[in-house]
Amino acid sequence: MSIIGPNTMGVFDSETRFTSFFSMFISQLNIKSGSIGVISQSGAVANFSLLALHHVGVSRLIAIGNKCDINEIDSLEFLLNDERTKVIGIYLEGFTLRGSQMAESFLRCLKRLRSL
Repeated sequence: MSIIGPNTMGVFDSETRFTSFFSMFISQLNIKSGSIGVISQSGAVANFSLLALHHVGVSRLIAIGNKCDINEIDSLEFLLNDERTKVIGIYLEGFTLRGSQMAESFLRCLKRLRSL
């Protein structure tokens, strides 16, 4: 079993409307389903508000928090394999200590998505 967090809002899927967010705030937002995947270490609610206000189509949001298990590399690989995600936005406060693996993931992004 993998763990996301701690200190995170969790995940959101716009197609199924699944959310692990503990706040009812997210269910009140009219988040349009689309092709942009978002990975955020911090400020997930602020990012969602911005996306909803601008009517940007989101596929999934992954808020990774303090990364005790699932990290930005895992999240990036997940979104790279997601058919609905065509663009990936990432907000990080710091990288996991696997820089070469992150660079490889970025290169795969550029080959598959052309946008990161």
